[in-house]
Amino acid sequence: MKQFLDYQFRIKDLGALHYFLGMEVLQVTDGVVLTQRKFAQDLIAEFHRDTLHPVSCPLRLPPVVADNSAALPDATVYRKLVGKLNYLTHTRPDISYVVQYLS
Repeated sequence: MKQFLDYQFRIKDLGALHYFLGMEVLQVTDGVVLTQRKFAQDLIAEFHRDTLHPVSCPLRLPPVVADNSAALPDATVYRKLVGKLNYLTHTRPDISYVVQYLS
């Protein structure tokens, strides 16, 4: 297959896959494991959340009350965080509901 692709497209064999689009690819005897450990650690560091403690449920819903607070002055940082969390759901489907709720 590699020879055929090389003949058709002139490819370069880089060997076994280790990283792809920010996902770490680990070869195990049963198959392949995808993880975004480094991406998650960089995300935590970027938003200065490395001092927070782990929780069993990432979202505690507040009681429903009228919200009279003003909108965020600059929502860019919030959108950036939610976008990165959305990308993290590729390997962490357990946080999908929370990310959807925040978006």
